Amino acid sequence: CIEIGMRQLESGSVTPVKVIGVLGMIDDGEMDWKVIAISANDPVAMFINDIDDVPKYLPGCLGALREWLRVYKICQGGVENKFVFDGEYQNKAFATKLLDET
Repeated sequence: CIEIGMRQLESGSVTPVKVIGVLGMIDDGEMDWKVIAISANDPVAMFINDIDDVPKYLPGCLGALREWLRVYKICQGGVENKFVFDGEYQNKAFATKLLDET
C-alpha cells in the first residue's frame, strides 16, 4: 500500500487508511499492484474518496508517484518498470474488487 497523504507516517506504523485506487505495474516481469491509499487521519482525507479526487487536493502527486515507480530501480542497475492500463490509475471500485479477490 502506498499512502499519499500530507503527513509523513513512521516507517512500519499501522495506520487506518482509505483505499482510493490502484496502479498496475510490471516489476521484474511480474504483475505488481500498487494500492493507493490515504491515511484516515490526514487533513485532506475527508475530501479524497476516489483516485479522481487526488489532483484537486494533492496536485502533481499521482504523476510524480508514477514516475518514481517507473525509474526507482534504475539507479541500482535495474530496468525501467512498465505499467498496465497505459499507466492510468484505476479507481476505488477497481481496487476494492482486486483486494476482495486476493
